[in-house]
Amino acid sequence: MKPFHRAGILAAGAVVAVVSSAVAWAGWQTPTDPVTMRFKTADLPVGAQPEATVSPNGRHVTIRWAAKNIVPGVRVQYYSVTRHGAGVPPAHVCTVNATSCRDANVPAGTWTYTVHTRFETWEGVDGPASLPVTIAASAARTLDTTQAPVVPAPAAPAAEPAEEDTPPATPTIVPDPVASPSPTAADPVTTTAETPLPEIPSDAG
Repeated sequence: MKPFHRAGILAAGAVVAVVSSAVAWAGWQTPTDPVTMRFKTADLPVGAQPEATVSPNGRHVTIRWAAKNIVPGVRVQYYSVTRHGAGVPPAHVCTVNATSCRDANVPAGTWTYTVHTRFETWEGVDGPASLPVTIAASAARTLDTTQAPVVPAPAAPAAEPAEEDTPPATPTIVPDPVASPSPTAADPVTTTAETPLPEIPSDAG
């Protein structure tokens, strides 16, 4: 009995599946005419070979390249420039909506540059590398800045000698001057002149 019961369940499930399938197909309408869908694709062009020129001071490099079109009438949006050198990883220089950019303060060494195209979030591949350019070590150490005139700072005041701790001066007691006695006038000298006494006549007899 169990095998028969199990088979009945499977059959019932099959009927439900067929009915459900019929209902699902009833909701679709198959068009009689064929539908044709066309997609237009385009590849980003490979970047042009750039021209690298060292600045007169030997410190910077200007990179120029030709513009590219994705299809006629649709130009590339951006260009990314990369610097390459022996023994060092590639270095991104710039991403611009133009056909030139400047690599400032380039390290000493020999370098080449490549350009790849960009449109929205799509990126092309690097084109041919530029001819190598060399930055001399002496130029790399030279700063390309205009030095402002140096205004000498006012001289700092001379440091005052450190005050030494000296004991307070002992006041000098000066005695009051003693008044000198005024010179006393000499006592007058009285000179007694001896005046001869007058002769008194004696009485006669």
